[in-house]
Amino acid sequence: MEKEFQILKKKFNMKKILKFLISVFLLILIIWPIYYFVTKKNNKEITYSLMKPEKRDLKNFIICSGVVLPKEEAEIKSRVSGVLENLYVQNGDRVSKGQIIAEIGIIPDMGELVVSESGVNIAKINFDNQNVSYNRNKILLEKGIIPKAEFEKIENEFLNTKEQLNNARKKYRIIKLGNYSNFQKSNTSITSTIDGIVTLLPTKIGASIIQSNNFSEGTTIAKISNIEKMIFEGNVKEYEVAKLNEGMNVIINTAISDKNEKGVLSEISTSGKNIDGMILFDIKVELIDAKINKTGFSANAKITTNEKKDVLTIREEWITVKNDSTYVLMKKNNDEDEDEKRLIELGFSDGIFTEVLSGLNVNETIIVYDK
Repeated sequence: MEKEFQILKKKFNMKKILKFLISVFLLILIIWPIYYFVTKKNNKEITYSLMKPEKRDLKNFIICSGVVLPKEEAEIKSRVSGVLENLYVQNGDRVSKGQIIAEIGIIPDMGELVVSESGVNIAKINFDNQNVSYNRNKILLEKGIIPKAEFEKIENEFLNTKEQLNNARKKYRIIKLGNYSNFQKSNTSITSTIDGIVTLLPTKIGASIIQSNNFSEGTTIAKISNIEKMIFEGNVKEYEVAKLNEGMNVIINTAISDKNEKGVLSEISTSGKNIDGMILFDIKVELIDAKINKTGFSANAKITTNEKKDVLTIREEWITVKNDSTYVLMKKNNDEDEDEKRLIELGFSDGIFTEVLSGLNVNETIIVYDK
């Protein structure tokens, strides 16, 4: 029994020793990487770069999105109702003010046409009666039978009935044909009201046309845009609008061209609008000599709010701010291992570079420690 007990005791001790060795091994695996990286970090060589201030132009910008549109744009509508019979232009065609672009076929209202025709007949009867009376009294005047004053009254009545007949005939012709004279430009001829290009033709030949009047906007036959004068319409946030003034320079980056367009801020809304919980103010920018032949595309506007040219600058990450002091690090002339804190006065910043008003010269060297 004692022998068996000794064997079991020996096995138990061996297991304890094995567990201990495993624990020590795992502890070494944990401690060694920590020790290695800490030692390496402490022994890391401190490196730095030597930098010099530079003179450059500084600008501050506000960037907003919007759309490029023509400054002059007209929706061409008809003054009469009917059917679109002819369309003489296509999208992209250049047209001149007064050029005929379409023709409307009149479909008269039969009730109005009958009433108008009846008015012509009544006016014709009155005119014929007054014409007979006029000719008869004219002979009597020539023979001295009636006085001139009486004849003048008869003559006035004759002229009135003649004018009434002409008006009735014009009204009838307008209802039936759209104009009252062979020499008058017909209301059925649709003309462009501005110089430009055709950017939209929403109505097809054969479609019904509703006239434009005080009670109806009417059917749009074409949209004409003057692409010689383009504008950018966008909006800015309420905390940015105070930085803007009319006349500021703007760079327009469009979605259809890699070339940037120049512009001038021409209009700033005086009233904000709430869009998705954010107050925005509308702005307009007039493009200068824009070479664009399309409209209605998206663009970004880069508005210069502040600008300084040829000023001494350093990068913002080279600057240290502590309490009320602003300084950069420089090497002392008599000790290469010791740094000098040089107090500087800063001015305008564009977010990357900052203007140095005093404390540095263009030929001096700044120490920038590598992180």
